[in-house]
Amino acid sequence: RLGRRAVGVIAAAVVGGGVLLAFGATSAAPALALAGIVLHGAGSGATIAVRSAAFSDVFGGANFGTIFGLLAVAYPIGGTIAVYTGALAVDQLGTYGPLVALVLVALVGWAVALWIAGPRRRDLPRRPQAA
Repeated sequence: RLGRRAVGVIAAAVVGGGVLLAFGATSAAPALALAGIVLHGAGSGATIAVRSAAFSDVFGGANFGTIFGLLAVAYPIGGTIAVYTGALAVDQLGTYGPLVALVLVALVGWAVALWIAGPRRRDLPRRPQAA
């Protein structure tokens, strides 16, 4: 009802603010860190709704269940890889640099997959013109 773009942008801002609060106040103000974690969780939940709606827009028909099922498996696997990559990078190298590189590679892969699999404009049905 509120629109995917508006909810997505607000959710991203809430997630970003939550991360900043959580990292910026961990030892100095634990209540503020907890508030940041809660904001991050709420914003992440909102992004799930936006992603689900966007996937149904891009991938419809008989293959939607298969695609959505694959994504449901891919998210926790990717999250686990990212968490451990970040932890190992900081322990071994003292930086999150490898995690940033991994995220950028995943972002490019995600964009390419959507571009390849998504319907083209010419494939979309025409909307009736308003009078």
